[in-house]
Amino acid sequence: MRYLPSVLVALAAGCLGCGGLDSIPSYRRAQAAVAPPREPEPQRYVALDVAVIECPYGDPFLDEELWQRGDEHIDLDVQPILEENGLRVCRIGGLLPARLQALLTSPRSCSPPRRLRADLDKPMPVLVNARYPHLAIQYRDGDKARDIQLDQAQCLFEIVPGQGEDDGLKLRFRSRLRHGKALIETKVANDPGRELHWTMEHTEPTEELPALTWEMPIRPDEFLVLGTRLDRPGTFGQACFVCSGKSKRTQTVLVLKASSVYGAESRDSAGESPQQAPPLAAQASLTAREHGR
Repeated sequence: MRYLPSVLVALAAGCLGCGGLDSIPSYRRAQAAVAPPREPEPQRYVALDVAVIECPYGDPFLDEELWQRGDEHIDLDVQPILEENGLRVCRIGGLLPARLQALLTSPRSCSPPRRLRADLDKPMPVLVNARYPHLAIQYRDGDKARDIQLDQAQCLFEIVPGQGEDDGLKLRFRSRLRHGKALIETKVANDPGRELHWTMEHTEPTEELPALTWEMPIRPDEFLVLGTRLDRPGTFGQACFVCSGKSKRTQTVLVLKASSVYGAESRDSAGESPQQAPPLAAQASLTAREHGR
């Protein structure tokens, strides 16, 4: 019996020699495959190219010829109300009329266009005309009329870009009047990726004109033009697009072009970009050549 431990050791060594460590079953837990991280989808923005053309009051092209070249037909319920309030809106597709291209590229009639960055379904204010020390207009909504008198007033359109058909865009216009002194409003900011914090914003009292709200689809090769009717004095349209300076009286039109931008701007840069947009006339020529291929 004294040789029994030695025999057991020898048998154990023989078993290990036959199968080795590889014969011992492994009970290690299988690790699940780790999926590669998904890249976030690029944020979609809307680039609004904005230009203001100024000509002498009563200029035949801005008063009549321009509107004959475009399509003024919009919502039949809204169009009569816009006309009563002195507003004109038309859509021009493809190549712009030669006269309009010349006005857009002339520094005497058009300041450099601005490019604005806007989020889908969020309003972007576009100011028109200078601030009035005192503004008096009549606002009409069908058979209702209301006289509006405001100090330190300025006209603007809030433009809300949205998703249109066939991957196109639609623009919703809301007419506003800012007035009075700027107010400082303190509110909680909830910026993505940052903790809640207090922020101070400068705001101004705003008079809303709900009847002067409309929506228009716009394709990449189309331009929108906003202007006024000279036979509607004392209206919001003339307050927007008729300027009475010290030496002369002028009228203006607002030319807009909208296009989608994917991931070109960060969210913090939404708003007016310091980079100047290419002239709208040049964009029109390029668009026409692309569609002519």
